Amino acid sequence: MFAVVSVYYWFRASTVTVTDADKRYDPRFDFVVNDPDHKADDINFFATAKEQSRFNKIAATYTALAVLCEAVVTVLG
Repeated sequence: MFAVVSVYYWFRASTVTVTDADKRYDPRFDFVVNDPDHKADDINFFATAKEQSRFNKIAATYTALAVLCEAVVTVLG
């Protein structure tokens, strides 16, 4: 189960973008990128990297839990 959750978070990390519409981040303090796929909003580069990093941390934690569970099963089995 942990492996499935980690796959979700790694996929989410690869697709997340933070735009000007996201009010959690101040676009004045970021490098703004124009993306042809998001014509209405500019993408905040550093805020997007921060969000991707956050999702990668969550995915790595779930992966470690999956490996730990497999190790416990191997030792007990």
